Amino acid sequence: MSRLSRLSGAAARAFVPFYGPAIARHIADFSVLETRFSPLSWPRPDDRVWILSPHPDDESLGCGGLLARCAGANVPAKVAFFTGGDGTRTTQLALRFNPRFGGPYDLLSIAHERQVEARNAARALGLDESAIEFLGFPDGGMETIWKEGFSERDPFVSPFTAKMRVPYENARTPQAPFCRQSVLEAIVASLEEFKPTLVLTTPAFDTHRDHVAAFHFLQRALEMASLERKPDFWIYLIHHGIWPVPNGLHPDMRLVPPAHLVKHAAWQSLELSEGEIDAKRRALACHATQMASTPRYLNAFVRRNELFAPANV
Repeated sequence: MSRLSRLSGAAARAFVPFYGPAIARHIADFSVLETRFSPLSWPRPDDRVWILSPHPDDESLGCGGLLARCAGANVPAKVAFFTGGDGTRTTQLALRFNPRFGGPYDLLSIAHERQVEARNAARALGLDESAIEFLGFPDGGMETIWKEGFSERDPFVSPFTAKMRVPYENARTPQAPFCRQSVLEAIVASLEEFKPTLVLTTPAFDTHRDHVAAFHFLQRALEMASLERKPDFWIYLIHHGIWPVPNGLHPDMRLVPPAHLVKHAAWQSLELSEGEIDAKRRALACHATQMASTPRYLNAFVRRNELFAPANV
């Protein structure tokens, strides 16, 4: 274990009496930092890569290196942003106290800014703006929509924006009601239009509710979509306790899953070049609203590799 890892682990242990199991699990994560996984040879020459990103920034966090490699290899790639990122109260609060941002601070305005950031991040990864699209569904509401269904006549109402329909005119389906059927139709349409060979999203064991919903919606949409070739379905982890460890920018370190998830999925590692690591770092820097609130967390994903696992194994 590296000196940095030993120091970080020692610091974490000091907080066990105060925070209990969460810190104990965090300490365990340091014990697996030297774990290695089989390397991935992605993308394949005939691949078409489609990513469902729960919010603007998740694509850069989990798949930035992969997207940069696709761009460099002229492999078609598409990112569909599941939500508008319009439920970020922590971001809203952080921006009010950050002199770099002059407002407005309402959540819809922040969501529009996050769209601009997503476009800039795509360019930093070498992608054309046509490689991204916004579905515009409600941040913080997707698991409820998945479970409850709702309908066009009785849609879900966002507790953050008070909207009940997609409020973004540049979305795939502007004014689509916030209900399960509308979400599935939007995802299916994007899949059928792009015809992917490889699809990726966050897993059902991610601890963010929108990320859990992304998995279930994509799984169902793949069953519904009319595709000549069934794409490979893989996952990438974003949220799971105090992770990745250690926090902060450590581009010379490797990304490994939380200790208790090492054997939970058939993880494989995409080894990144220096250029891909740099592109990922620049892409994350484009997500300035998120950097304003959680910079150490975002930078912790800038590592020598990215982790993926088959969704159905």
